[in-house]
Amino acid sequence: MKKFSWRSWPLALKLTVTITFIVVLVVTAVTLISIRRERQNFQAELEQQAELLLNTLAAGAADSLYFLDADFLNDMMVDLGKYKVVTFGRIYDDEGRIVADALDPDQRFNISPDPFGTQVLASSSTRYDWESEQLIAGKSVMLGSQTVGAIAVGLPTAPLAAKIQTVRDQGVVVANVAVLVGLILALLFSRSITDPLQDMVNATQRVSEGDLSQPVEIRSGDELATLGEHFNLMTARLQFTMNQMEGEIEERKRTQVALEAAKEEAESANRAKSTFLANMSHELRTPLNAILGYSQLMTRSQEVSPQVRENLQVISRSGEHLLGLINQVLDMSKIEAGRMTINEREFDLYSLLTDIEGMFRLKAQEKEIRLIFERHPETPRYIRTDEMKLRQILINLLNNAFKFTDAGYVMLRVDYTQETAVSPQSEPIHKLLFAVEDTGPGIAPEELDTMFEAFVQAEAGRQSGGGTGLGLTLSRQFAQLLGGEMTARNMQDKQGHGALFQFNIQIGVIDTISHIKKVSPEVIALKPNQPEFRILVTDDIAESRQILVQLLRPLGFQMMEAKDGQEALDFWQSWQPHLIWMDLHMPNMNGCTATELIKTAETDTDTIVVATTASAFAEELGDIMDCGFDDFVRKPIRTEEVFEILTRHLGVEYVYAVAETAVTTPSSSGKAEDQWKTAVASLPESLQNNLKNAALQTNMTEMDHLITQTSQYQPTLAQEFQQLADDFEYGKILDILHTNH
Repeated sequence: MKKFSWRSWPLALKLTVTITFIVVLVVTAVTLISIRRERQNFQAELEQQAELLLNTLAAGAADSLYFLDADFLNDMMVDLGKYKVVTFGRIYDDEGRIVADALDPDQRFNISPDPFGTQVLASSSTRYDWESEQLIAGKSVMLGSQTVGAIAVGLPTAPLAAKIQTVRDQGVVVANVAVLVGLILALLFSRSITDPLQDMVNATQRVSEGDLSQPVEIRSGDELATLGEHFNLMTARLQFTMNQMEGEIEERKRTQVALEAAKEEAESANRAKSTFLANMSHELRTPLNAILGYSQLMTRSQEVSPQVRENLQVISRSGEHLLGLINQVLDMSKIEAGRMTINEREFDLYSLLTDIEGMFRLKAQEKEIRLIFERHPETPRYIRTDEMKLRQILINLLNNAFKFTDAGYVMLRVDYTQETAVSPQSEPIHKLLFAVEDTGPGIAPEELDTMFEAFVQAEAGRQSGGGTGLGLTLSRQFAQLLGGEMTARNMQDKQGHGALFQFNIQIGVIDTISHIKKVSPEVIALKPNQPEFRILVTDDIAESRQILVQLLRPLGFQMMEAKDGQEALDFWQSWQPHLIWMDLHMPNMNGCTATELIKTAETDTDTIVVATTASAFAEELGDIMDCGFDDFVRKPIRTEEVFEILTRHLGVEYVYAVAETAVTTPSSSGKAEDQWKTAVASLPESLQNNLKNAALQTNMTEMDHLITQTSQYQPTLAQEFQQLADDFEYGKILDILHTNH
């Protein structure tokens, strides 16, 4: 009996079986690939949805996490669970503990960190965990460069099973249809195979032209059939590869669009933050302008009693303190936005240290503790760096030390080091090393890692009250801006023996330095034979207008007031003032619009317009000046600024309580002690005591007023005091006053 083999099969049967097998195989492969692509696309889309949801939640929850506003965070997550947006949702603090849960609020405030939250915090990117019925995604929440917590959400995967079942059903239908069509084609063309080579040529030509959609028609024997099948398979794979590449390109485009949307959202949030700070600064500085302005006006009066003057000093100090707190918050925001700049200048380091020592001498006496300043002999005297930031760092650290020290000492040590240059062409690196040591209670071990975080206060600080929790944060940031770093630890490395704060900065060392200082005595009138100056004060706050009116009208200026830009424009047209003080933020018409109308009008007079604002950021100066303003002052306005601007733009000349004189520093060390003793002895005893109190309290406003009184008795001594006060050298003023004892 002859064996029935493949070779002996009829050609039609071979073609039918072959085509059927290939069709089934291709349909099966396409179905499997489709299922796989659907699964991949679904996972990618679900991960993208999870990423967008996490970014949105992180943007809304960052500030609340920073302040640990658990109620707001829980409400936000409960809403997600209530409307079935997520199958799982949690917010963790920076230690991995659950702060909010979308489905089970009882999970909150567990003292133990959640394992998944800990894993998310430890991950530098978004973490995805695929489970059978859901995708759980989590990522850290950043505020600036600080990790303030993490967020995790779960999205259901049920739609994936439905999609896969649909693809399977479609594959079965397509497979049945394809098998049926294959059978029909095999039966129809098995007996009519002609000119297979021409068919191959035609098919090859179509492929060369980029048409991959039509398979080659096989009309010949087994060898050509095999060749045709391979050719068709090749074109199918090529078509699949091209489709896959197009899909990847489309996916990348969608990802790019999502990234751009996220970037725009982040930029929008940053703009909103800047707008908020600008508005808050305006709202706070406007009443401060009235507080400090009226304090200055009343201090200038000779009829003020000592008791009232003391009350004014309290008001002025409180206002200056509040202004300092506002500036701390704004400085922190500038650092976060990368807009904090370094203003280097040459100055006398020894004088700075002496000034700070004098500032804290009274505190040391009041608390009956020792104040120790130690400076290495090789420490350079004249250096170049940002003096104000260095001063702020030292004042912040010493204030902290005195706040927590009730007995013993507070010590500031200054050392100097010079690092060898890397190459002969490079200059050596000069560094100053500072250490502030105290004998207070020290720092709790659990607070050592968080004490430099913004708005975070140690337990001892919270008990003592006051402050913003920004002092140490700004000090460390300033030290880093000056090219150094700051660290803190307990003395003897354990709590209860005091604290030690250390920082270093890079400096430039110079050989010598000279300052020309200018004494600014009190203005009491206008010099005669000058034009009658017309001044218009425009501000929607009546108190702000009255400060300038009451300051300038007694001196001889003609004054008028306007409560908004439109009224200022009307007064300008009818009264033609020489100078207008123009507030920026006013109802009806703001200062910028009014100034643009004034400057663009064709008139014979050229009115000077000076902008006054309580806006937050100095970077806005360019936009303000674009409106046409001639000058710019920030609230609270100082009397010295007012007189200086009037002189600069109108050439106004004044009559002073004492003649203006230039002196050169340093001078106190070059005067004979007996000369100062004689000069101080000639002053009334009450004036001497008031000078000592103002120097001990570092009260700048009171000191200026007392120096003006001193000039009536001893002009040279008053000039010396003014120069030292301008340099904040209150310790030297005290030394001169003590020469009489």
